[in-house]
Amino acid sequence: MPVSKRTTATAALISIASLAIAAAAGIAPIGAAHAQKAAASGGEKPSGVVATVGSEQITQDDLERYAAPELMRLRQERQQVLEQGLDRLLSNRVIAMEAKAKKVSVDDLIASEVTGKVAEPTDAEVDAFYESQKERLDDVPKEQIAPRIKEYLKQQNQQKTFKAYTDSLKAKYGVDVLLQPLRISVDAKGAPSRGPANAPVTLVEFGDFQCPYCAGLEPTLEKIMKTYGDKVRLVFRQFPLESVHPQAWKSAEASLCAREQGKFWELHDAMYGNQKALSVSDLKSSAARLGMDEKRFGECLDAGKYEQEIRGDQRAGEEAGISGTPALFVNGRPVPGGAAEYEVIAKLIDDELARR
Repeated sequence: MPVSKRTTATAALISIASLAIAAAAGIAPIGAAHAQKAAASGGEKPSGVVATVGSEQITQDDLERYAAPELMRLRQERQQVLEQGLDRLLSNRVIAMEAKAKKVSVDDLIASEVTGKVAEPTDAEVDAFYESQKERLDDVPKEQIAPRIKEYLKQQNQQKTFKAYTDSLKAKYGVDVLLQPLRISVDAKGAPSRGPANAPVTLVEFGDFQCPYCAGLEPTLEKIMKTYGDKVRLVFRQFPLESVHPQAWKSAEASLCAREQGKFWELHDAMYGNQKALSVSDLKSSAARLGMDEKRFGECLDAGKYEQEIRGDQRAGEEAGISGTPALFVNGRPVPGGAAEYEVIAKLIDDELARR
């Protein structure tokens, strides 16, 4: 926490990380770029060709399209490193300014305003934490692990106190963050959606109807839609994970067959509401129960009519760096953590609304 050489070290790490990511993304250093041009001018290989297979050429563009998911994840990791590094750097700066203003050392300031204000966790708090985590603690007796729990809770409280204090100092000294968020182009045209088309915030979800984490996210998304009303549009795109969820593909097809009859969200809710009823016969029964034309729905589902649309959604998701579900984007900004908590999503939405 104190201002120290860690600030310089953080900047160095960010620089190193940036260089490493640039290298991984195929961005050649200046010297390497000159070498490539020289080689091309010498007739050794055409510019932009990274490999040949017999008479066929593989270009840089071919390679980057093939490696798009990994490159996108590197972009996201780089952005996270920069954002977290900037937050620490700003915290260090405002603490140093406050220490100078009060004519005390940084260590003394933190001792009085942070560590000195963190109370020791009570036995009741230790008991509550132990009970909530008992299954993950492999039945280790509470008496044996209580000191470690107490230390963990104290560290958590100290971090919260530190953040609250540095946030107050950032407000006091007028911190203005100009670092732009990472935005990924995620097309929402033609996909099922809820909310007004002109809403200032578009939330795009890539989901799998057999994924339990997607089902677990539904109450959070419902709360988002109720809280923000016309300010938010929710778009659903398909990302069935066939290798782990054998019924996900047909469920994705079924949702688009239901869309034909204006019943996408009704079937969407029914499938997430009962993920044990996702067989083809179950899906047809659900369609009938929801008042759809059974014959039309059944023919659509049996024909695999929407295979190409689903494949297109999967490709778009992979190009956006998705490897699992649910995956969320707020105006193109990736939401960390997959099945994120309400507060995480709301924070991004609030920031987007404030930017307008």
